[in-house]
Amino acid sequence: MSKKICYLFPGQGAQFVGMGKDLYDNYEETRLIFKEIKDVLPDNILSIMFEGSEETLKQTIYTQPAIFLHSIFVLNIIEKREQIRPTFVCGHSVGEYAALVAASVLSIRDAAYLVSNRAKFMDEEARKTEGTMAAVIGLDDEIIIESCRETQGVCIPANFNSPGQVVISGERQAVEKTSQILKDKGAKRVIPLVVSGAWHSPLMKKAEENLKGLIEKVVFKKPECFVVSNVSAEPLDNENILKENLKVQITSSVQWAKSMKNIMNNNVDLFIEMGPGNVLSGLLKRIDKDKKAISISKIEDIKNLGEVL
Repeated sequence: MSKKICYLFPGQGAQFVGMGKDLYDNYEETRLIFKEIKDVLPDNILSIMFEGSEETLKQTIYTQPAIFLHSIFVLNIIEKREQIRPTFVCGHSVGEYAALVAASVLSIRDAAYLVSNRAKFMDEEARKTEGTMAAVIGLDDEIIIESCRETQGVCIPANFNSPGQVVISGERQAVEKTSQILKDKGAKRVIPLVVSGAWHSPLMKKAEENLKGLIEKVVFKKPECFVVSNVSAEPLDNENILKENLKVQITSSVQWAKSMKNIMNNNVDLFIEMGPGNVLSGLLKRIDKDKKAISISKIEDIKNLGEVL
């Protein structure tokens, strides 16, 4: 019996200088992909990915396309050389675009176009607003949700990453006030995040509205596997629902912990994280330490994949 596999695709924060360079240098298919879509990506994206500086790579307009491109490099290499197909795919925030490519819902070119514009729109709103985020460790989700509701100003849980790890997002003063409230209510730690904006909060509403118009023009095809949406955390095989969810993703909470639990309930044998870093594999282990997860970021990871499959 073949294994049930889930592909995972990371989001912002997983980037590193040098990301994807060994794949680009050693696999012709990565160079062909880039050639086909480079006109819809930011100028000099490869030099920013490969050579830095770290400060430039951390800019949202470059980070999101860089993470998408790295993930697509890995996806293309694995699927062509290993002849495997997933039962489920799921991506964290901007990673959902790579997941939609993996499920054949979006073409690589359309996804790259949307990601580049998503990054641009979010960066524009971040520059206009005084927003930030903070990670809350060791507190019940409901307490965090209620505390955000009680705080004046814009503050919501942006990411439900794993049990005991929730990220809040919104206006700087509201996040700082809520952070203190959560500490008083027993949070083990509340860690301010070094980010340029309040992602997945109402402060990104204008960016979301701008992107909706572009999403509406792009063709969404029926998925070839289940896509687990950030917004609903449900495995979906309807392209229209996936499209509607994507339209509101920028201001909605990323329901990552629920997404992983829903996938686990379907007896998945192996989770394969594709793209920079191993953040999602780490979160998975916090949700269920017995689940098998591997991260594929560099050429040696690809060479070792055959031993796992």
